[in-house]
Amino acid sequence: MLVPLLNTIRNSQLPNGGFPYQADELARTDSTSWAVLAMSAFEDTEQSCMQGRVYLRSQQST
Repeated sequence: MLVPLLNTIRNSQLPNGGFPYQADELARTDSTSWAVLAMSAFEDTEQSCMQGRVYLRSQQST
């Protein structure tokens, strides 16, 4: 879930080294920037959970 969103954010053009923003915004607020950083911390956790899920499903099949 988070990985596609994070990839979209990373692949967006970042104005002045900042975070992506909508056309009607001058810039993203600090709280939005912190939210993006916080979400990126969950990327590894999400991948670990997905790998665990695949492993458990494979064990159920055997």
